[in-house]
Formats: sequence, C-alpha cells, structure tokens
Amino acid sequence: MHGKKHTVFLLISLGLLLTLASPIMASAESSDSPEELVLQLGSRDPASRTKAFDMLVGIGTTALPDLIKGLKSSNSNIRGGSTRILARLGEDAVPDLITALGDSTRSARIQAAHALGLMGSSASDAVLALARSLTDPVEDVRGNAAAALGEIGGESATAIPDLSRSLRDPSPWVRRNAAQALGRIGSPAREATGPLVTALEDKSPKVRSEAAQALGRIDPDPAVARTALEGLKNDPQQSVRDAANEALKGIDEVETKPVDTTDDVDGPTTSAGPLPSLVESLGDDDPSTRDTAAAQLTSMGSEAVPALAWALDHDDVRIRRRAAEILLADGAQAAPAHAALTRALKDSDPEVRRYAARALGGLGKTAAPAAAQLGTALTDEDPGVRMEAMTALSQLGPDALDGLDGLIAALQDEDPRIAVQAPVVIGSLGSEAASATQALTATLEHELPEVRRNAADALGEIGPRALAAGPALTKAQADPEEIVRTSAKRALRYLGYNPATEQTTAPATPLQSAAIAPPQPTQTPPAPDGKTTSWTASPEDLEPAPWLPKDLPAAGSKSATAQPKATNPTVTAPVPAPAPAQKVTAIVVSPQLPTSPDTKPLPHAPAELFTAGEQAFQTGQMDRAAQAYAQAAAKGHAPAQTRLGELHLSGQGVSKDITQAMHWFRRAAAKGEAEAYYRMGYMYEQGLTVPADLKKAKEWYERAAAKKSARAVERLKSLPGR
Repeated sequence: MHGKKHTVFLLISLGLLLTLASPIMASAESSDSPEELVLQLGSRDPASRTKAFDMLVGIGTTALPDLIKGLKSSNSNIRGGSTRILARLGEDAVPDLITALGDSTRSARIQAAHALGLMGSSASDAVLALARSLTDPVEDVRGNAAAALGEIGGESATAIPDLSRSLRDPSPWVRRNAAQALGRIGSPAREATGPLVTALEDKSPKVRSEAAQALGRIDPDPAVARTALEGLKNDPQQSVRDAANEALKGIDEVETKPVDTTDDVDGPTTSAGPLPSLVESLGDDDPSTRDTAAAQLTSMGSEAVPALAWALDHDDVRIRRRAAEILLADGAQAAPAHAALTRALKDSDPEVRRYAARALGGLGKTAAPAAAQLGTALTDEDPGVRMEAMTALSQLGPDALDGLDGLIAALQDEDPRIAVQAPVVIGSLGSEAASATQALTATLEHELPEVRRNAADALGEIGPRALAAGPALTKAQADPEEIVRTSAKRALRYLGYNPATEQTTAPATPLQSAAIAPPQPTQTPPAPDGKTTSWTASPEDLEPAPWLPKDLPAAGSKSATAQPKATNPTVTAPVPAPAPAQKVTAIVVSPQLPTSPDTKPLPHAPAELFTAGEQAFQTGQMDRAAQAYAQAAAKGHAPAQTRLGELHLSGQGVSKDITQAMHWFRRAAAKGEAEAYYRMGYMYEQGLTVPADLKKAKEWYERAAAKKSARAVERLKSLPGR
C-alpha cells in the first residue's frame, strides 16, 4: 500500500514539474528557432555567435528562408555568418541563392555571389545566373560573381564570353577576377586568348599578372601567347614579371610534353618529372593518397615550390589548401612563391587565406611587396586570417607601411588579440605612421587597458608628428590603469608636448632636459648598385645590413668620415640575480676632451652631435650628453645609438630603462656597429629583456671579435662551456 502511494506521489510530482517546465521549454524552443539563431549571429559575444552558427548548420535546409534574409542584414556578422552557412548547405541552397542574385537589396546580391563562390563546383547550376550578374551595376556583385565562376572552374565554360567582356570592366578588381576565372576554367577558355593578351597591357599590375597566369593555363596558341608574354619581362612590377615567366614555362612544357606510352605509374608524367601528378594527388578522394603526396612534396623542399605556387591557383580547393600548408612548412624556402601566396590572400576559402598569410609571415623581408595585401587582409571576415596577417605585418618593420590603412582599421577589431597588436605594429613604423595619429588618439578611449597603453606607446614612437594627440595623452595621464598612465607620460615626453601652451616645447631642437627622442626610422643608405636597400632589426636576432662593407671599422675607430674616436668611461650594467654585477670597461677616456661645462647650442650634423655628446659625458654633463646622443641616434648615427643604449642601461642622464637600452643596441647592431654587437652579446649572456642564451651571446661576441673588439675576445674566453 505504501509503495502504491509513493508511486502515485511521484507521478503527480512529475506531472506538476512538466506543467511548470512547459512554458520554459516552449521559450527555449522559440529562442532556438532559425530566425532567432540568425539574429544571434550578430551577437557581440563570440561564443554566442559560434553556438548559433553550429546550430543553424545542424538545422540545415529548414533555416534557408531565414538565412537568405540574413544576407540583407545591416549587421556584418549576420551577413557573413549567413553566407558561410549557406555555403555549407551546398546544392540545396543554390536555388535560393540564384533567386537572391536578382534581389533588389544590394547586400543580398553581393553575399549570394560570395556564397556561391564558397561552394565551388557544387554551385555549377548557378553559372548562368552568375554570368548575368557580371553586368550588375554594383562593383562588389560583379567582382564576387566573377570570382565565383572561377571557383566553379571548368563547369563555368558557358560564361567564357561574359568573362571575356568583363576584362574591360571599369573596375580593376572585377577585371582581375575575370582573368583568374578564365585561367581556372582551363583549356575551354582558349577562345579568350585575344582578350587576355589585350589584358596584358592593363593599367593594373594585378590584372596583368592574372592575365599572364591565365594564358599559361588555358593552352593558348603558343606563338601568340609567347610574343605577348615576352613583352612583360621588362614590366615595372616584379609580380607581373614572375607571372609572365611562369606562364612561359607552362607553355614550353605543354609544347615539349612527351607522349607517355608506358604503364609505369611511378615514372615521370611529364618532362618536368612527377610534380604535376603529385600536386593533383593532393585532391585525391583517398586520404592516404593525399597524405603520401603531401609528404613527398614536403620532402622535395625548394624543388617543389614552383609547382606548389601554381597549385595555389588550382580550381580544387583541397589542392589549394594542401599546397598552402606545405609552403607554410617550407618556411624561407617558399620565397619564390611569394607572389602566389600574396594572391592567395584573396582566395575564397578562409583556410587557404590563413595558410597564405602565415606563410608570408615566415618569409620575413621577402614578403615586403605583400604589405598592402596583408593590410587588406586585416579586414577579412575570418578572424584567423586577420590574426595571421597582423603577425606577418609585425615581421616587416618599416616595410609594413603599405599596410597602414588596414592596421588603422584593426585598432577597433572585435578580436582583442588583434586590437592589442595593431598599435604595436603601427608604432614600429615610427614617424612614417603619422597619418594614424587621429585613429590612435581615439583608441586611447578603448575599453581594454592593454590597447590604450599600446596606443599611447605608438603615439610616442611617432614622436612630434603626433603632436595633435597631446591633449588626449594629457587626459590619459589620469587613466584608472597605471600601465596606461605611464605610457601616456612617456609619450608626452617623446612628443615634447607642453599642456600649458598646447605646443611642442622644442620645435627646433627636440629633447630638452632629459627627455629622449623616440625611435625614428633609420634612413637607409643606398646599396652599391644604387638601389635603396631597407634593413630592419629582427626581434630575435640581427645580422649586419648586406650593403655594409665587411671591414666596417669598429665603433670609436678613426675613419675617413671624420667620426671622432669613441670614448666612454666605465658603465656599470644592471645584472639580475643570481648573476653577479658585471662592470663593463669601455675605451679609455681621451685627455684631449674639454673639461669645462659647455652651454653652447647643440649642433645639427649627426657626427658633430656625437662629438658633443662625448665631450659632455667627459665633463659630467649627463643631461647634455643624453640630448646629443639621442638627437644623433634619431638621425641614424650608429655609435650614438650604442652610447644612448649604454646610458639607459646605467641610468646616467636618462631614466634607467633596459628595454630602451636593448632597442638602441639592436638599431646600432643592424648597421654593423661592433660595440653594439658586444652589447647584444652581453644582453643575451645576462638575460636582460631576453631569455638568457649563451649560444646567442657567443654568436654576438664572435661578431664583435671579428671587428677587432678586444673586450669581445676576452669575453669569449670566459664564457661557460666555450
């Protein structure tokens, strides 16, 4: 009896719970409706957006009407998310997207074309509709339609006449995409040879480059194409010359390709060897075949790079992805593919774009011509692409200037990692980034203190040219976060800003008192061949600039340029525990230097400033010495940069700042300064601002010793485990 009562009680309780829960469940169900989930794609919370995205993919075709509506949203996250989900739905979404191509809403047409491009060959039923969109009045619709036809590939052959006409489109972007599409269609596009040859004379180098590549892929009339491509060998743009040379090789290979009459599948498939078949195997349906081909191409190193570069333009997205991944793994060996990797930054597949951006970052200075494209990639809808582009730009130093517009846009990126890094890269450009002053000033109000701090630091690196930021930096001195207040105060010193008069305190001769000028971009001397060669200090390691003579005299030695003998009394460098303090002995003080205080105005020439700094140091005028060294250092004088670093190391005449010391040692070392080599070795030996590394310390000491540094020779003898 008791058991029955207990059972009845449980049933009643369960019924009550279900009754109470039903409104909650209904509410939950309604909140997970496709319409609500599409709205959640626009949430400011990344986790909410990701959850909504995954749920909509799971719902599938039921969400189609709401996703199509999402293409018209004023929220870019909703538009982008809806586009990617529709692409995931594949063929089932094609009819609705074809309808959207004729929508009266501009954004619906743009995003529909983009979604069809993301589908690749699955969108082949949309070829005719996309061909019609090539005449759309909106440039973005035409450009995305041309790109989509290229992604569909060979099945877009019926659109060849329309794409040929698009080679005369008013927009260079549309013309470039049309040329690329014709190349991806392949041999059937041979009828477009004439328009492509004409496009080789286009004003846009990107169009010329794509037209050249297309000619190399469509198997054109060799005589006509070769004559036209030969004319590009003297094109002013390196990327165009590269594309023309690769296209000519492709045409030559087609002409000389032998007929294979054997059944030996392991033998070469063309006169160029097994590379073409290996590249094609990257898109094989069998995972083991794909992995084997990738392993073989990876093991071939630089030999496979040209083939992989061409693979980045393949119509199979799987091949493009794997090719980009292998080039990334190749590191510096992938340098010959830099032009193809740059083009891949505009690939329809985000994974290809991410790999391409990361690979360019691994190329260092070789990727300098891609700075503008990397800057554009900072506005990519995929946060992974934006992050990789930011990392790549950070490796370029002053050469990242062409990407400044993208860096400015990245200051307000919703991804905090990107927003934090953007002002750092802008600051590395020094005074050349003055056009970013207004944006950096606005960023001083950013919600993240790390971003505000980095914005203040960047303004300081720009220096007096960022004087307009003075009032905002003055206000930032009251920021609730100490790191922001400190950076703002330092930036104001670098600007030379006087809040009382709202102007610089030293318009003619910067740096009054102990204020030290911020780092300025060094004017690079011309290379022996007369061309300008830039050289940037790597954050990890440095080598002398390639244009410097190997017998460059050590700091302080006499030279024909009348640089005075460097003198410097003992400087005691701070050393972290448990290492004992090291007393660094420098060159003996010259008795010829004057000992009376000098109040004359400082000179302007770098060598004369350096001499004035040496004289002031010998007479104990540390503030004056710091001013002179700083002004000479800002003008690229390597011995002065070393001296300024030493002052920061010891705290004489300036604030004790080991980070600044390392900064100036690096700047001087990049010019082959022997004393700076010695100092770099010391910083690595003692672990000052960098992890202690005896191997790197030894390398730096050896460089200094090769330039006749007696101290470096002695230091090498005393290194542990030498």
